[in-house]
Amino acid sequence: MNVSSASFREKSAWITLGVLLVVFVPYFSFIFQLFAAERLLAGAVLGAFVAATVFMILLECVSHIALAICSRSEHQDERDRAIELKSFRVAYGILAVTAFCAIGAIVLLALPYGDSPAVPWLAPVFLSQVFFFCFVLAEVGKYLTQAMCYRRGS
Repeated sequence: MNVSSASFREKSAWITLGVLLVVFVPYFSFIFQLFAAERLLAGAVLGAFVAATVFMILLECVSHIALAICSRSEHQDERDRAIELKSFRVAYGILAVTAFCAIGAIVLLALPYGDSPAVPWLAPVFLSQVFFFCFVLAEVGKYLTQAMCYRRGS
């Protein structure tokens, strides 16, 4: 990939994709480790979520300010709008499929337990993280689609 020939929007998509991965791979690794150790509590999740959010905002701001300083002004054209629409379709598809699969898996895994309140994957804290994971996967798909479409020229 020749970085100097890439457009502002392509560079922005690559930056955002990288930031998402840098922030949320460790975040979800931490969350699912807590779940596996049966120590997933709302306080730990809230702290990790706030830290990840602040870190992501800082990385995005710094990297996009640097990108804006080093790039020339560009106007959005039909190709940019087509790529944006395609990336939103991909993101929605990922979100719909992953959320649907998560719901199905949760229901199937809970069936043997009936109404038992001690089912760990039915805890609201865990469910919130499962659906947040679906959302982050959709965002990764969106920015990956944008970056690849700019790279391929479609």
